[in-house]
Amino acid sequence: MDDEQSIVNSTINNRIIKASMTNTTEMMNANETMNAAEMMNETTSATEMQTPVTTVTMYSTSWCPDCHRAKLFLKQWGISWKEVNIEQTPGAAEKVMAWAKGKRVVPTILVGDRVLVNPRMRELAEAVGAEY
Repeated sequence: MDDEQSIVNSTINNRIIKASMTNTTEMMNANETMNAAEMMNETTSATEMQTPVTTVTMYSTSWCPDCHRAKLFLKQWGISWKEVNIEQTPGAAEKVMAWAKGKRVVPTILVGDRVLVNPRMRELAEAVGAEY
């Protein structure tokens, strides 16, 4: 009976999570994030994940799911970053637009002198010296 209750609880939790996500893209991003987190937890402890890296600055917004995923990735690898909200910081949106060919694309991430415009996690990992 405990196994059956556990399955029911798991199913209910999964339905609640899926219902709270508003579109397919967010569901895919969350699934990718969960898979990355599971892989990292299986292969690397938190202390092993700290990676030496140059300064990281992330230009983002509070509502951006790709920004949240990038922050989670950096946090899991023990990499600190400075966050600049382009909707609240004067001049920040203009900087992003200069790097992103006139578009307000977030996340835009600076790793040292390297500019990453809405990078895939593999590209971000390479830039910060982490494995993906």
